[in-house]
Amino acid sequence: MEPSRRNAERNTDNPPINRTYKAVARQAAVNGYRGDLREAAVSRASAIRRSQRPVKPSPEPKLRGAAAKKAASKQ
Repeated sequence: MEPSRRNAERNTDNPPINRTYKAVARQAAVNGYRGDLREAAVSRASAIRRSQRPVKPSPEPKLRGAAAKKAASKQ
């Protein structure tokens, strides 16, 4: 028998992104925003969420061409 999904561990830091966007769109509609601005409100929420993500460390650039051959010959 499969364990209940209710008992499974979940990340509770942030709600699912689609639920957040749906709530933003609903609030925009309820608060009397113009219909054509609803998409802008959702994209604004998306930009805020994107800005709160941790920054990934960038990998070291690989050597190309003559520099790669030079480094390979040293080893």
